Amino acid sequence: MASVQAYYKVNKKLNHVDWDIEAAEKGGYSCFMEKEIFEQPTGIKATLERRLDKDGKIVLDSIKMTKEDLENINRIYIVACGTAYNAGVLGKTAMQRLTSQETLQSQ
Repeated sequence: MASVQAYYKVNKKLNHVDWDIEAAEKGGYSCFMEKEIFEQPTGIKATLERRLDKDGKIVLDSIKMTKEDLENINRIYIVACGTAYNAGVLGKTAMQRLTSQETLQSQ
């Protein structure tokens, strides 16, 4: 039987991922869920800081949506599973309080 490579040539771009074995471990926490919970503030801070200018205003320059595009959003979907489901529940509540948009959440 011929190998798969004999039939298909695959051209793939290689991407180097910077991580170490410590990043894949529990880092002293009793379980991965506990680690995830305690790392959330750091993750949220890192995510938000990339979108703030020097005056603390939100910058969405890489998101190519106009003010009119944003105003025309009439439904927001939050899809999550596992422990992220709980964040989805919180996100749904926050979106419904902060906007007039229908927010649907799914697991």
